[in-house]
Amino acid sequence: MYGLEYFVLLFSVGTTLLFLRYQVPALLWGFFILSVAAVWFRIADTTTGYIFLGATLIGVVLIGSMIIPPVRRFLFTQRIFNRVKLHNVHISSLEKQALSAGEAGFEAGYFAGTPDWNALHNLPAQQLSEKENAFINGPIEEYCKIIDDWDIRSNRRIPDAVWKFAEEHRFSGLRVGEKWGGADFSFQAQSSILSKVASRSIDSSILIELPTSLYPDELIEEYGTDKQKNYYLPRLAEGKEIVSFAVTGAQGSDVGSMPDTGVVEYGTHEGKEVLGLTLNFNKRFITLAPKASLIVLAFSLSDPNNHLKSEQNSGITLALIPANHPGVDTSKRHYPAGLAFPHGPVTGKDVFIPMEWVIGAETGIGLGWKMIIQCLFVGRCLAIPSISVGAITSAFRTTTAYAAVRRQFGLSLNTFEGVQSAVSELTELTYKAESARLVAAALVDSGKRPLAVSAIMKYKLTEYSGYATNHALDVHAGRGICDGPSNYLLSAYNAAPIGVTVEGSNIVTRSVITFAQGVLQGHPFLRQEIESFEHDDSTKGIIEFDTVLAKHVSLFLSNCTRSLFGNLTFGILSTVPKGVPTSVAHWYKQISRYSISFSVLSDMTILLLSASLKKQQKLSGRLADVLSELYLLSAVLKRYKDDGYPDADYPIVQQCMENGLHRIEADLQSAIANFPQRAVRPFLHLIIFPLGAWKKTASDTLSNDVAQLVSKPGPVRDRLSGYSYISNDPEDKTGRLEVALELATQADPIYKKMRAATREGILIRKQDQITDALEKDVISPTEAQIVQKAATAAAKAVAVDSCEQDSYSNPLDDSLVERNKK
Repeated sequence: MYGLEYFVLLFSVGTTLLFLRYQVPALLWGFFILSVAAVWFRIADTTTGYIFLGATLIGVVLIGSMIIPPVRRFLFTQRIFNRVKLHNVHISSLEKQALSAGEAGFEAGYFAGTPDWNALHNLPAQQLSEKENAFINGPIEEYCKIIDDWDIRSNRRIPDAVWKFAEEHRFSGLRVGEKWGGADFSFQAQSSILSKVASRSIDSSILIELPTSLYPDELIEEYGTDKQKNYYLPRLAEGKEIVSFAVTGAQGSDVGSMPDTGVVEYGTHEGKEVLGLTLNFNKRFITLAPKASLIVLAFSLSDPNNHLKSEQNSGITLALIPANHPGVDTSKRHYPAGLAFPHGPVTGKDVFIPMEWVIGAETGIGLGWKMIIQCLFVGRCLAIPSISVGAITSAFRTTTAYAAVRRQFGLSLNTFEGVQSAVSELTELTYKAESARLVAAALVDSGKRPLAVSAIMKYKLTEYSGYATNHALDVHAGRGICDGPSNYLLSAYNAAPIGVTVEGSNIVTRSVITFAQGVLQGHPFLRQEIESFEHDDSTKGIIEFDTVLAKHVSLFLSNCTRSLFGNLTFGILSTVPKGVPTSVAHWYKQISRYSISFSVLSDMTILLLSASLKKQQKLSGRLADVLSELYLLSAVLKRYKDDGYPDADYPIVQQCMENGLHRIEADLQSAIANFPQRAVRPFLHLIIFPLGAWKKTASDTLSNDVAQLVSKPGPVRDRLSGYSYISNDPEDKTGRLEVALELATQADPIYKKMRAATREGILIRKQDQITDALEKDVISPTEAQIVQKAATAAAKAVAVDSCEQDSYSNPLDDSLVERNKK
C-alpha cells in the first residue's frame, strides 16, 4: 500500500514539475516514465511489477514513436497534415499583407501563457520632448480656447478661423519628418494632443485626427517615388494639402471584393498620350472629403491587356488624386450623428490618371492593402482611441465636479449611492482608458505594430466612450440633455456611435478581427503551421509542419498542467516582475494565471475549429474579450508603476483589477459553456475552473470610496484627467464647474454645520437659509461669505440654456420641411 502511495506521489510530482516547464522534450518524458516503472518494479510484488513494466514498455514504445521524427511523421503528422490541408486552412494574400505590416508586442505572451512583464515594464513612461510640451501648452492650448463647440454644433460647420489656425500652426505636419519640414512628433505626443483637443471638441479634433492617422506621408516616404516625396511631403508638412483617404465603398469596407476599379490603358493627360488608369469608383463615409484638396483613393487594379508586362499587374492599389481633377466629385456630404466635421462621398466615372499618380508608380501596384493596414493601424490603435479618451476624461472631469456642486435635498449629489455608483464606474473607465492609451503609444513609438492591441484599443475605448457619456448624462440629467452654448456633454455623446462604427464596426472588430489577427500574429507556432501547408513540395511541408507541431503540442500539454495547477493554487507560484510592491504582486499573478487558461482555450479552439473559426464569431468574440481585459489590466498595472505607485490611487487600481478579473472569469466560463465541441467542455472546465469561479466584483464600500476620492480637487483627480483640456475661467462653460468645485469644497464643512442646526430645529428650511444661519450665529460672517460664493458659483455652473422659440435653426430640419411641402 505504501508502495502505491509512493508511486502515485512520485508520478504526480514528476508530472507536475515536468509540465510546469515550458516545452518538455519528449525524450525526457520517456526517461521519466521508465524511471517510474523501475521504482514500481522494485516496490511491487513480482506479478504486478511485470504487468506494470510490460504496460510501461508499451507506453514507451508509443512515446518513442512520438520522439523519432520519421516514425512520428509516418504514423501521425502526415495524416493530420493531409486532413487539415483538405479543409483549405490558409492565410489569404490580404491577411499576409496585414500581418507583414505589423509586429506583435508584449501581448504575444498571452497566447503562449507567459506574459512578458519585462517587455511591458521596459516600455518607457510617457516623456514628451521640450518641443512637444511647448506645442501642447502653446498652440494646442490656444486652439482649445478659441473653439466654440456650440457654434460648430448649431451651425453644422467648423468656422474658417479654426481651419486657418490649424493651417498656420501646421497641424497636418505633426507626423511628417523634419527632413521635409514637419514636426516629427512622437506618437505619444500626437496621441496626447488628440486627447486634449477631443476633450474640448470632437469636431475640431478631426482636423488633427486625419493627419495623425490616415495620412499618406508615411506611405509616400516608404513607397513613393522621389518625385512624389519631393512634391507632397513638404506640402503636407506646411499644411498646404487637406487630405482625404477614400477606402470604404458603397457596398461596405470588404476590401477583398472592392467594386471600385482601375484598368491600365493609354489615355490623354496634359495634352499627351500616357500610360495610366481609367478609374470608376463610388466611395462613401469619407472623412474630410468635402473639404479635401487631395484624395488618396483605394481601388482594385487590373491590366487585361498586359501593358505593364509585369508579374505584379493587379490587386488593391492606392493613388494620389487632386480633388479638383476632372471627373472626381466631392460636392456632397454626410452628417454623421449630427456632427459638423466634413464627411461625405467621393465618386468618379471614367476618370483617367497617369501611372505616376499611383503611390510608388508601377512598384506600388498590388500593395494597397498593406498600405491601408499601415495607415489604419495608427488610426485604430491611437487616433480614434485618443479621441475616445478625450471624451471620457472630459466626461469624468465635468461629472465629478457637477456631482459635488449640484445639491439636492440639502446634500451634494455625490453623497447619494446611486450617483456614487455611476461616478465610480466612470472613474474606472477613465483610468483604464488612459492607461491603455499610454501603453499603446509607447508600443508604437518602440517600433511595434501589434494588430491585436490595435483592435482592442479601437473597440474597447470607443465602447468606453459610450458608457462614459451615458453615465455623465445620467448624473447631469436635464442639465445634460438641454442643448445650448453651455452644454459640454452632447457633442461627445452624439459622437460616441461614430467611433463604434468607423474603421471597422465594433461587431466586426470584436467578433472577427481581434482574436483572429491577434493569434496569427502573436501565437508562437500557428502562423508557421499554416504556412507549411502552402509548400509546393508537400514532403518539405510535412517536415516543417511536424517540427512546429511537436513544439506546439508540447506547449499545449505544458499549459494544460500549468492551468490546472495554477487554478488549484490560485496562481500563488506565478512569477512577478522585480521591484513590484507586495500590495500589487498578487494581481500580476492573477493575470499570469488567466493568461495560461486563455492560452489553453485558444489552442483548443485552433485545434478543433481552425477551419470554421471565422464562422464561430461568438466564441471568437468571447476570446477577444478575455484578451482585451488581459491587456487593459496589464496597462493599468504599468500606469500605476509609472506613476510611482501613489497610495492615493490604490483604491481606483483595486477597483479596476477586481472588476476586470471578474469579467475575465465570466467570459472564460461563457466560452467554455458554449464551446461548439460539447465533449471538450468538461475537460476545459476541469483545468480552468477546477474549484469553480471565485472572483467577485468590487464591493460597494470600495465603489463609494472611489467616488468620494475623485469628487474633490487634488492630484488624484488631476492625474486621472490625463491630457484633458482644463479651464479655470469662470466665463468658460467648463471653467465655471472648476471654480464652483473649489468653492464647494471650501463650503462643504459649513454646509454640514447648517444641516446639523436644521436637524436640531435651530434653522428652518427656507430659501435664504444662509441669512438665517448668520443671524442665529450658526455660522460666522466669513463662513456666510464662503457659502454665498459657493452657492452663486454653483447656480451659474448648473444653469440650463434656454432660448426664444424657433431661434435655433437646423439645416437638416429645414430640408425636411421643404421636402414635406413638395
